[in-house]
Amino acid sequence: MERVVDASLMKSADRGTTVNTGIPSVVLMEKAALCVCAEVKKRIPVSEEKDVRVLIVCGVGNNGGDGLAVARLLEEDGYEVFVHLLKNDHPLSNENETQLNILNNLKIPVSYDVPSGEYDVVIDAIFGIGLTRECVGIYKDSIEVMNKIRGLKIAVDIPSGINSDTGEITGACFKADITVTFGFYKFGHLLYPGREYCGKVIKYGIGIDRSFTVVSSNKPNTHFLEKSDIKTLLPVRKKDSHKGTYGRAGVIAGSKEIGGALILASKACFSMGVGYVKALTEESNKEALLKTLPETLIFTYTDDRKVSEGSRAITEREVNEIEEGLKKLKDCDCVLIGPGIGTGSLAKALFLRTLSNIDADLIVDADAINLIAKDEECKNALITYAKKKRKEGRGVILTPHKAEFSRISRLDKDSDIKTLNDAALKLCKDLSSFIILKGASTIIYTPEGERFINLSGNSGMATAGSGDVLSGILAGLFAYESVSGLLVALGVYIHGLAGDMASIDKTEYSLTALDIANSIPEVLKENL
Repeated sequence: MERVVDASLMKSADRGTTVNTGIPSVVLMEKAALCVCAEVKKRIPVSEEKDVRVLIVCGVGNNGGDGLAVARLLEEDGYEVFVHLLKNDHPLSNENETQLNILNNLKIPVSYDVPSGEYDVVIDAIFGIGLTRECVGIYKDSIEVMNKIRGLKIAVDIPSGINSDTGEITGACFKADITVTFGFYKFGHLLYPGREYCGKVIKYGIGIDRSFTVVSSNKPNTHFLEKSDIKTLLPVRKKDSHKGTYGRAGVIAGSKEIGGALILASKACFSMGVGYVKALTEESNKEALLKTLPETLIFTYTDDRKVSEGSRAITEREVNEIEEGLKKLKDCDCVLIGPGIGTGSLAKALFLRTLSNIDADLIVDADAINLIAKDEECKNALITYAKKKRKEGRGVILTPHKAEFSRISRLDKDSDIKTLNDAALKLCKDLSSFIILKGASTIIYTPEGERFINLSGNSGMATAGSGDVLSGILAGLFAYESVSGLLVALGVYIHGLAGDMASIDKTEYSLTALDIANSIPEVLKENL
C-alpha cells in the first residue's frame, strides 16, 4: 500500500526533512537528480559507437534546479546535454540559482529560448508539483516542441502541465514515457486526465522524512493498493472450517425485465469464498439462476404488474411474498440490494422492507441508489439504518458511478474533481456510509474521511454488468469480514485486476461482465 499526497503536504515534507535532519534542500536535489540519471542510463547508455543527445528543459523553481543538476551529472557521464532554462523574467529559486552557477563554472552552455532539434532523450523539469495556473507563452511553446521530438521522454516529479492535486491539465502538457517522482505519489499521477500523461511512474525515496506527512484534521488520508496487499489483507482459509465459517451473503437483484444482474452478482459473490449465497428475486429469474449457479439458495416473489403497466400500487400478495423472502435472508451477514430491481413502487417496497427486516452489512448498488436519489423516504430510511449499523461496528456501502452520484449529491456529473471530492466526503458523513465513486480512477471514501484510489482496471470494463460483478465481490467478502475502508478498496482492486486479466485474452474491445466474473478465481490464484 502506498501513500498519496497533495502539493502542500509534499512541500511540508521537503521543508520538514531539512529542518528535522539538517539535510540541505540542495542535497535532496542532488539525490533526486541522481535518480533521474539512473533511469536515463538504464535505458539509453552511452556507447563508443553513438553519442546520446539529451535535451533538458528547466523552469525557475526547484524542479528546474533538479533538471540543471541532471544536466551536470549526465554531462560528467559522457552524455551530450542541451540545457534550456525558461526564465521569462521570473526570479530563480535559491537552489536553482546554485545549480545554474555550477553549470556556468563548468562551462556547460545554457540557452534561454524555446528548444529545437532532435534528441535521444527529452527531460521535462519545468514546473514540478506547484503548477496551478494555465500553461501559456514560452512554457506552452516549449512543451509542444518537446512532445513532437522523437526520443525517450522523462518527466521530473510530474509532467509539466498537470495540476498535481487534481490531475487536471492546465493548457499544454508534457507527454512522458517515464515519470520519476520523489518521496510519495501525487494525485496528479493517479487521476485522469493527468495519469495518461505520466507514463510509467517510478518513485524514489531520496531521504524525505515521512513523519512530516501527518495529516491535519481537514486533510483526508489517501492510499492506493498494490498486488502484494491481496495476500496480506484477505483472511487465511482455516483447515478446520465449514461453510458457516465463511458467512452468508444475500443478493436482492433482478426484476421481470432484468435477470442477468442477479447471475453476475451471485457468481462474483461465490468467487470470493463466501459459504452461502441467498438470492431474493422476481419469480421469472429463478430457472436461469438455478441453471447457472445451482449452489444458490433462491427465494422469489411474483411481480403482478404487466410490463406495459408502469408504476402502480403493489398488491398484498407481493408484499407478503417479499416479506417471506426477506425472512429467509435474516441470517445473512451481508446483503446486496439494487442490481436490476427497477425504481418503481414494487422496488421501493422491496428496498424499504429490506431495511426494516435485515440485520447485516449492506451494499447499495444501481437501482437502489436511484431510489434514494429520487425518494426522500428511501433516503431517510437508509440514513437511519446506516447510523444504527455504524454504532454496532457494521457498515453500509454505496457504489455510484458519476451519473448516479450526481443524482444523490445534486451535483453536475461533469463537476471538477475537487467539487466531486468534497461532495463525496460530505455525503459519507451525511449517510454514515462508505462511497465507491466509480470511474476510470475509482475513489473509495470512508465516513472517517479516508480515501483510496484504485489503479486496477481498464476501458473494457465500461460495459453493462461490470458494476454488478463489483457489488457481488463486496457482498461475498463482507459476508465473512468486517467492513473497513481498506477491505472496500481491496474488493474494488480485485474487481479491476479481474478485468485486466480477462482483457488479455478478450481484449478491451470484447470484454464482458461475465468475463470479469470468470476471472476472479485466477486473480486470487495468482496473488495468494
